[in-house]
Amino acid sequence: LFYVKFERSTLSSIQLALTSNTSLRNIETFRGLDTLSAAVFFQALKTNRSVKKIKMFEPAFGNSSYQVFKNLLKENETLEEIELINPVSLGTKAEPTPKLQENLANLLEGIAESPSLKTVKVSLSKTAMLEEDTTAIFSHSRIAAAFKDMLTKNNVLTTLKLVNFRFKGPELEAIGAGLQNNKTLENLILEGNLMSWKGMKGFTAGLPGNTSLRNIDLQKN
Repeated sequence: LFYVKFERSTLSSIQLALTSNTSLRNIETFRGLDTLSAAVFFQALKTNRSVKKIKMFEPAFGNSSYQVFKNLLKENETLEEIELINPVSLGTKAEPTPKLQENLANLLEGIAESPSLKTVKVSLSKTAMLEEDTTAIFSHSRIAAAFKDMLTKNNVLTTLKLVNFRFKGPELEAIGAGLQNNKTLENLILEGNLMSWKGMKGFTAGLPGNTSLRNIDLQKN
């Protein structure tokens, strides 16, 4: 789906199509997918039982649709993989910092309660924000708590890839704490962060108690 834009009036048609279709396995969107379109799209997918993968390139949906996305992840029982590439409302200076934090927290909280999601990949553009602007963007207590909760609660996720989020301290320590009790995650890719020695110490503290991890990628930290 290229340059996706749905209208509220099409909700019933989209919902009917996605609910009744039993053969569709993968959905890819390329740009567009603004807040209203995403809300319609995610709401319709809640009851779909065939789609396994959703890939979104440069989706433009904003804060309110991340809440709908969160509910989709919690309620859909067959979705196995999501991939977001350069999502506008996670990696742009046009959004206020609290909104960026809330969007990421909603995403992590949705993953935590997903009954089927096995693979999550989210990549931000290297040039979306200047390094000095992103240093502390995602350093927030809600995000740290969401990371720990996600890795502690979720018992199906096997691959987590988060690229260029510039994580630095509390978030990395929370990931380490969550890994200590996680039994399913096999691949963890955290490229493009600002990992300090303190952050590294907190991150690695939980590794001795983990028995599932097979691959950890910390390039460009």
